[in-house]
Amino acid sequence: MSTKEISANQTSFDQLYRDYYTSLLKVVRHKISCQEIAEDVLHDAFIKIWIALPNYDPDKGSIYTWMAKICSHMALDQLNSKSYRKQNITGQLEPEIKNLNRRQCAVLNTDQIDVLLQVRRLQKTYTEPLLLYSTGYTHTEIGTLLDLPLGTVKSRIRAGLIILRKRWAYDALPSRQEV
Repeated sequence: MSTKEISANQTSFDQLYRDYYTSLLKVVRHKISCQEIAEDVLHDAFIKIWIALPNYDPDKGSIYTWMAKICSHMALDQLNSKSYRKQNITGQLEPEIKNLNRRQCAVLNTDQIDVLLQVRRLQKTYTEPLLLYSTGYTHTEIGTLLDLPLGTVKSRIRAGLIILRKRWAYDALPSRQEV
C-alpha cells in the first residue's frame, strides 16, 4: 500500500502506528529518559508523520528510517526547549531535598540539614535560585535555566539570603526565660 493510500485511510495508519510504535518509542527514549515525556513526543511525532506522509519518498529510504528521523528530531527539539530544561533541572533538585536518606545525613551535618530545610520553607521564587546557586550553578546559568534576567536572579538570591539571615538572627535571640 502506498503512503498516499495510508494517509487517506485511517485503518492503514492505525496499522502503521501499531507496527512501529514500540521501535519508534525506543528511538525517542534513547534521547529522553522520562517515559511520559517520550510518549508525548512520540504522539506528536505520529501526528507530524500523518500530516507529512504524502511527502514521503521511498527512493530516499525506508519508511521506518524516515519516521525514526522525524521522531529523533522531535525528541531533540523537546530536549532543547526551555520548558523541558527548566522542568528537568528543578525536577532533579526536588527529590534530592525531599529524600535525605541515611547516607546523605551521615555526610551532612545538622547545620547543613537545617539550612536545606529553611531554604525549602522560602517562597518558590527564592528557593529555586538559591538551590541552584548552592549546587554550583552560576548566576548566568540560573537565569538561563529559569528563564529569568540576570539581575532578577541576583536579586532573588540576595533577598532569599537576607530572609534566612533574619530568621536565624531571630532564632538566636535568647528567650525571656533564659535571661
